[in-house]
Amino acid sequence: MRCASGAASTPSPASCPSPLWPGQRTPGSFPGHSRSSSTARRRPTTTSPTRPHAHTPTRPHAHTPTRCKVCATGVTDPGRRAAVSSRGNVLCPACAQATLLSYRQQLDGKPYAKVRENGPPAQDYLCTLCDPPRPAAAWDHCHDHGLIRGPLCAGCNTMEGHGKDFLTLQGSTAHLLRCAHCRTRRTLPTNHQLAALRRHLHLERGTPGCDWPLHMCVTLIDAGSSGFDCTVRCPGERRNRSVSFQLTPEEADRIQARAVEEGLSDPS
Repeated sequence: MRCASGAASTPSPASCPSPLWPGQRTPGSFPGHSRSSSTARRRPTTTSPTRPHAHTPTRPHAHTPTRCKVCATGVTDPGRRAAVSSRGNVLCPACAQATLLSYRQQLDGKPYAKVRENGPPAQDYLCTLCDPPRPAAAWDHCHDHGLIRGPLCAGCNTMEGHGKDFLTLQGSTAHLLRCAHCRTRRTLPTNHQLAALRRHLHLERGTPGCDWPLHMCVTLIDAGSSGFDCTVRCPGERRNRSVSFQLTPEEADRIQARAVEEGLSDPS
């Protein structure tokens, strides 16, 4: 290594200081500053008074009425989903039912990929589960077999994708069995099989009238060939009132088979 003088020698901190970035100064190179007096000459720190926080306007309430694009009626939806729009236009339930199509299972069993490319848009239909009707937002399809099940609004479609509490909706099991393969095999889609167990156990062993999400009340742990380790405890109950037990594979199969039969017999 060569020092600044050009002679080859063993570098030392005094004879060959470490390189600096452009514009960087050593601690003793600032005007009026040195290593020995840096502490004594340090500028005293002052604390500026705390400035009051400016008022931040709050977002409008989620259920603030909006106007229907057709009849200018105020639209509110105090339920689990906010009012959705059809192609950017908010529609009240009456105008949605009058201007959009009701789905009659005309595309059941069709491949989702083909309907998405060449089929009618889901926004032309009403959601098959909502009551009162809401405009649909997407074609729901079976993720196991890729077949169309029907149009759903944004809220219902999101709940179906999560697979946790979709089965609490009226007519949801019958909707899932609109897939021809699931109906023929008499089985629920994979992402809803645990939800069917949770719904049954919540109704059988949970607090009557509890409206908390199923996955918060019923815990299922896969125990392999032994079945499931289950715990049912609805929020608000005392800890010693939780119920823990084991669900055998045979019992789980019977519960899911019962859910399928209920869905097949549902007229909706």
